[in-house]
Amino acid sequence: MKRNNLKRFAILALILWWAISEMTPLQDKPGRLLEKFVSESNDRESPIILGISQSARTNFIQQQSSNEYGALLSAVEESGVSLKNHFNYNFSGKKSDKELNNSILQKIQSRANGQIQYGLDLQGGSSFLV
Repeated sequence: MKRNNLKRFAILALILWWAISEMTPLQDKPGRLLEKFVSESNDRESPIILGISQSARTNFIQQQSSNEYGALLSAVEESGVSLKNHFNYNFSGKKSDKELNNSILQKIQSRANGQIQYGLDLQGGSSFLV
């Protein structure tokens, strides 16, 4: 008895394609950190934030490297602005403005990176009691 396994193979290929497509946020795209920097600020239309973003973008393009964080950090340092007034992040302990700026940029970078989308069981899951 010969079976035609073409349908099974097609279903398996479809399931594998779906599983791989769910992991696409792992790809880091250039410019994502700068977009996240503007979108996470308290006032997205602030000329200070937009100026820092524009300066970082030009630094990033001129350097022609993949160090987007370095371009953003140098733009913040050049502006001399304390980012604690523009972002709602709280850090424990006393830190200087330079350390706070670095901590805020690290937090933004970690949120901008591609991450695996966890399933329901790893996000918190659910439980049923019978």
